[in-house]
Formats: sequence, C-alpha cells, structure tokens
Amino acid sequence: VGILLSLEGVLVVCVFLGLLLCVFMTVAMLFEEPRDEVILPGLNMSRFFSQMVEPFFESFNFTMVFLLRFAIQMGIQMLEILAYYYIVEVVKDYTLLGVYTFKDATQAASVKRVISMTVAAVFSFGAGKLSDKMGRKGILTVGTVVMAGSAVWMIFVRTLDTLVLQGMLQGMGFGIYISTEFALVADILPSSEVTGKYLGVWHLAMTVPSIVASPLAGFLLDYFQLYGKTHGVDNLGYTVVLVVIAAVTLFGTLCIQFIGVHKPSPVHPSLAHPDNIGESLQNIAAV
Repeated sequence: VGILLSLEGVLVVCVFLGLLLCVFMTVAMLFEEPRDEVILPGLNMSRFFSQMVEPFFESFNFTMVFLLRFAIQMGIQMLEILAYYYIVEVVKDYTLLGVYTFKDATQAASVKRVISMTVAAVFSFGAGKLSDKMGRKGILTVGTVVMAGSAVWMIFVRTLDTLVLQGMLQGMGFGIYISTEFALVADILPSSEVTGKYLGVWHLAMTVPSIVASPLAGFLLDYFQLYGKTHGVDNLGYTVVLVVIAAVTLFGTLCIQFIGVHKPSPVHPSLAHPDNIGESLQNIAAV
C-alpha cells in the first residue's frame, strides 16, 4: 500500500476491484435454504436497543467474548496507528538488513505490516487446526500473551530490523488469536436461531474500537510526548501507549479464563470429503 501511495488512482481502483471480487464470490458461492416470507414490523427503538443488550444478560460467555474482542481490537488499532509515527520519530532509520533503504517511513511501515500479516496467515492455519484438538482457551491465551509481549518489546526497539522482528512476533500472536477466536464464538452461541442477533452485537466490539482507539492513542501520545520533553524523558508518549496496548491485551487474556467452553466436537463426516464447493459451504453454514 505504501509503495502504491504515489499512484493513488491505481490504489483506489485496486481496492474497489478487490472488494467487488469478494462480494461476487460471496454471492455466487454461498447458498442457503429458502425461507418463508417474513413481514417486518415497524421500527421500535426501545425494542431495538433492548435486543442489542439482551445477549449480555442471556449469556455470560458472550459477554466475555465481547470484552475479549473489544480489548484485542483496541490494542490492534492503537498499534497500527502508532507504527508509522514510531518509525519516523523513534527508529529514524529506513534501512532493512543493511541492504535496502526505503524511500520513506510509509514504505517501511507497509513492508513491516506485509511481513507481519504473512506470519499471521501461516500461524492462523496451524493454530486453528490445533484448537480443534486441544480446545480454544489455551490457544487463545498463548496468542494474546504473545501479542502483549510484542507490544512491550516494541518499547525497546530502535532499528528497523528489530521492528520487523517485533512485527513478526506480533503477527504470530495475531494469527494464533484470530483463527481461534471466531471458532470460540461459534462454540458459545446458545443456538442457531439467535446467531444473527448475537454476531451483530459482537461485531460492535470490532467497530467501536476503530472509532475510539485513534483519538485515545493520539491524546496519550501527544500529552506524554510533551510531558517527557519538558522532563527530559525521551519517547515517553510511545512508551505509555505501548504499555496501555499491552494492558488492554492482557485484559483480553483475563476474559478468556472466564469463558466456559467444551472441547470442540469432531468435524461432521459430510465435511471431510465435499463433492463440490457449493455443498461444502452449505454444510459449513448448517453446522
């Protein structure tokens, strides 16, 4: 993304085509049983908001999963906001492995993120399979602790090479976490009849941190950077934000321990050897 920023039009077109392709694949490949026609009642705001909070009163597990996602998403969003400015103001070096020098911090941050997400993709597959055999909570705990540890490590990072290694550790923790978390949510849902309502509320834990994290991280960074300069403490703002990121991530780790889940049941036999993609996706939706 950073490398393509100079070609903004190309970047916008690529993003649009990518989203369009995802929509097409979803509509074309995902099938569901036809349902009886439903007549929707008029909008009742009091009932609307009451149904939004119902899952928290109906399921303690759901409350913990919601808080887990909210905490982890806060940490992720704050760290993403911090990465670029950390390279500019703390690392101040755009050379990777003493071989290649990036043009600016935007390119360096983009490559760091690509490497981090590549590691996440590798670990997400292995962690997901492992959680099917060993259970979700232990795997999730490892993932969140690794992410918190990567945030603490970043406090001491002063070179781009070390920052990339920190990003790889962060990606490992994120990959372990993200693959297992969705499986955990599926495990704790009370029934398939309320899946839509529960997941709709749960996704608030992803969107709200995206709104809150930026101003919070910006305020903490500016305030403590200024405070550190007046008191002779370098990079105090970055240290404070990274400590907050580690703290909220560990709060998510704590929430995991209160979730009551059983060991996942074996995969349905019909999923083991699907005849075609459409059938496989139908079976997954049914499960």
